[in-house]
Amino acid sequence: MDGGTILKDKSKIIEYINKKIETNVFDVKQSYYHSRKKFDLIKDVVAFANSSSVDDKYIVFNIDNTTFELCNMDMTLLPDVSEIENLLNEYCEPKIDIELNKFNYNGGQVAYLKVCSSNLDFPYMIKKNFELDGRIKLNQGQIYIRHGATNSIANRSDLDMLINMRISRVIKIESQSIEQKQIVVDNRAVLMYSSSFIFRNSANTNYLIKSAKINLKTPENIFSIKVVFISNSDILAFTSKKFLDNKLFNIDANSTIEKSAFFEITKECKDILMKHKDKITGELRIVDVNNVEVISNALLWSIK
Repeated sequence: MDGGTILKDKSKIIEYINKKIETNVFDVKQSYYHSRKKFDLIKDVVAFANSSSVDDKYIVFNIDNTTFELCNMDMTLLPDVSEIENLLNEYCEPKIDIELNKFNYNGGQVAYLKVCSSNLDFPYMIKKNFELDGRIKLNQGQIYIRHGATNSIANRSDLDMLINMRISRVIKIESQSIEQKQIVVDNRAVLMYSSSFIFRNSANTNYLIKSAKINLKTPENIFSIKVVFISNSDILAFTSKKFLDNKLFNIDANSTIEKSAFFEITKECKDILMKHKDKITGELRIVDVNNVEVISNALLWSIK
């Protein structure tokens, strides 16, 4: 780990310590997990990995969880990060990215386990039963989630949130201006409009879009416009077989692509939009094969 990253983590952690409150991104412990409490380590990491926050999460050791003062933990008891990774890989799925480090603080040292913000493959769950002295401490399939300073087993609404988080973080959409184009569809000239978007798929699986629409809003009107197809911005001709109605649009796993959404705007709609051309906001809404909808940020759009 580079020194800049440690300094950044240190700054964040000290800020959290000074606030003296545990949250969905910050937890303190007087010492590292006892050897008979490894199941608590697993539970904490899974819960933090499923946290709704987009920030890195920190489990901080050698800080009292009541006074938030420095304790006297023996730092030689801190394991190598590979030991923690092996434990998590054995009992958690999918893989959870972590980092382990320490820094000087108030005449002593603070250690921390970072659950990285790069964990986007929600939900994270228990891979197999964890047993201790013949008793099951963690059950296969359990999904823990962090609410404030508390870990709990995910309920249905939590699962819905995790699925939506997975998709919304997988696809990032950045809109640009709307341009008018003459397109040939099935050997017939059609006047269409296009707007460019950047799709980032950070997941390990492909993302399949089955439908999309663009909402354009003025101070007085809202227009919901169906996206006909998604392709390269410089396309001049295509067949109706490429319409979203007929063919899914695929975004490969771990890829970033820039494409354009093509759609038609009626003359009546365009006339109204042009009256408010400096006050148009727009958003792209896409729906995947699992019927999960992703909505881009509403941004100021312009029509050329």
